[in-house]
This record gives sequence, structure tokens and C-alpha cells, in this order.
Amino acid sequence: MIHTLGAYMILLDGKLVASEMLTTLKREVAVLHEQKIEPTLHVVVVGSNRVVDLYVKQKSKTAKKIGIKIITHKVTAPFSTQKVVQVITRLNAQKNCHGIIVQLPLPEKVNTDKVIWAIAPHKDVDGFQMRLFRPPTPSAILDLLTFYHIPVMRKKVTIIGNGRLVGKPLSVLMQKRGAHVSVCTHTTRDIASRVRNADIIVSAAGVPGCVAKNMVHEHHVIVDAGTSSEGGTIHGDVAFADVAPLVSAISSTPGGVGPVTVAELLKNVVIAARTYGIKESYTHTKSPKTDHSTAGPFVKRIHT
Repeated sequence: MIHTLGAYMILLDGKLVASEMLTTLKREVAVLHEQKIEPTLHVVVVGSNRVVDLYVKQKSKTAKKIGIKIITHKVTAPFSTQKVVQVITRLNAQKNCHGIIVQLPLPEKVNTDKVIWAIAPHKDVDGFQMRLFRPPTPSAILDLLTFYHIPVMRKKVTIIGNGRLVGKPLSVLMQKRGAHVSVCTHTTRDIASRVRNADIIVSAAGVPGCVAKNMVHEHHVIVDAGTSSEGGTIHGDVAFADVAPLVSAISSTPGGVGPVTVAELLKNVVIAARTYGIKESYTHTKSPKTDHSTAGPFVKRIHT
């Protein structure tokens, strides 16, 4: 089903895409339950952040529906890198922990790189290390485009934002698919010109309204991956009401990338539980092969 707001514009509906993914994952989780394996994700939250809290709540609600258990670990002040790493080290050793995610951003006193690289690779389901798992948000963006039959091969893709969660890994994945990628940051001159010259725009700056109607045209595909909180409301980067009628396809925030990101994260947890949960439950049997149709390219190295 294709959702349209006008005569030509396609709404990239993340809820629809996520629903189909979660239906498949629920069946896979049921198989794991039959094998006495309960996929379990541990979430480490350092401090308090409204956007982070809402995202954790969304993940927990969705996970419960398909049979995945989520355990949250709150790290309180005073904050330190050692304090967070100690939590991760303990979780690395737990058999009932199939995935670990650390909600970003972290307080200034905590070294983000040291925290991320403290996570065991086979539990890094947020794909920060990009060793065994694909990062959920960039994967979600590609899922949306694929679902709506929007190719990226040889397309000019402008990514606004170069963060570790979206911009950096997405640029790598887009280039692997043959896209011509341009990344814009706060130091980039004339971002509007780069946006106008692109075929596909992905905004992940966390700046409301940074993609405005004077920057777009009727052939643009826009994916809004930015999130920020203002007045208790979650906003995206795109001035949706103004921009949507002017472009070829667009996702909204909320309801676009977010639901698919959660589904991608839970997919990684299922892969980890299936691969390592079975290995731990049946230590005297041959480890099962990963189902690469679900796992994606970064997971293929698990057994190499």
C-alpha cells in the first residue's frame, strides 16, 4: 500500500514498514522460546533526557508485543566513564544478555568511545562498532526507501548531519549501494544548494526546520531522521507541513524512521539470541549458522 498526501507525493510510512517486520520477528521469537531462549536486550541509560526516555519507552512497548525482554539500567550521578564501563563489563558476562545498547548522548564527563568499545562485539546490537551488526537507524532509512521502491544506485544523496548514530554509518552504507554521497555539517557552506542539487535528502541534524520549502523541489525524496524535543513535543528536522506538498516522497517525524529503527534494533537482538543464545544453551552441539536473509552484511562475519 502506498500512502499519498497529494496527487503525486508519497508518504514514507514507517509504521507500515515496521508492522511487517515485527510480524516476521514475532514468529522467529516464538521459535526461540520453544528452544528455551528468551531474547533479552539490556538498555543502559546514563542520566535523563526526554527524547531518550521516550525512545526507551517505545522500544520496551514494541519488544514486549513480540516476546523480547528489555531490562533498563539507570546510571545516576556522579557520572564517570569507569562507572558506565563497569555496568557494560558485567552485562558482557551475563548469559541472559543478548544485546547491550547505551543511549546517547552521554554526559560530557563520560568518554563515549571508551563506553562503546567496551561492549562485546556479539552484543553490540546498536551497531556502533559496525563489526557484526548494521546500525538500526541507517538500516531503517534504507528499509523505507526499499519498501517504496526508491533506488539509491547512482543517485545523489545529501546527508545533513555527520553523527555516529546516523550520518557517519549511513554515508558508508549508501556508498556501498552505489550512491553519490555528500555529507553536510554545521560548518558546511551553502547547505541549501547541496540539498537542491540532490535526489535524496536525509536530515539527521536534530535542528527543527533546517529543511525548509525554499530548499526543495518536486523530484526530491526526503527522509527526516532528526529528532528534538521542544515544549514537550518531538520534532523532526523538516518543516513537514510546508515541504510535503512540494516533493516526490517524504517521511514524517514521528511515524517515519523511528518505528523502523526500533524494528531493526529488535531484529539485531533476535539474530544475537539465535546465534549466541543457542550456542550457550547447547554448548556440546555445533553452533547454528546465521540466517543471512535477516542478518544483513555486517552479521556475516559472526562465524568467520
